[in-house]
Amino acid sequence: MNALRQRTIPIFAALVALFALAVGTAGCGSQVHLESPVGVWRAAPPETGVLQIFEDGTFTITDSSFDIGYGGKAPRNYRAEGDWNLASDAEWVYLYTNYDYVGDRAAGGAGGHSREFADGRIVFESEDLSITFVYDPSASPTPSGSVD
Repeated sequence: MNALRQRTIPIFAALVALFALAVGTAGCGSQVHLESPVGVWRAAPPETGVLQIFEDGTFTITDSSFDIGYGGKAPRNYRAEGDWNLASDAEWVYLYTNYDYVGDRAAGGAGGHSREFADGRIVFESEDLSITFVYDPSASPTPSGSVD
């Protein structure tokens, strides 16, 4: 029994040290400050979808589990397209949905939404679901601003 205890204590101590290291570095992730929303934004799991914001003033959302026109969980794959511009505060993007679809059926959810983007996240929320689109620098043009 004493030999088992002698082997267990170092393993336990190593696990505690790893946990402390993980907690201590949790806030040290990359910092993002964007001056433009142009690029590819991916939904953070477990949600799905890709938001692409183009330089020409248009955007698309594909395969989303969140319906931004209706403002809630999409019953099937949701997609939308529309126009965007910067809101009065340069850290917010205004997305105006011209067309949206659930599967192949028009969903009729035209309308606009202002969302903050400068921290590398665009969040949509409803009573039953929240979806966060995260900026993907590897799939986007060189951003204006900084991604450390």
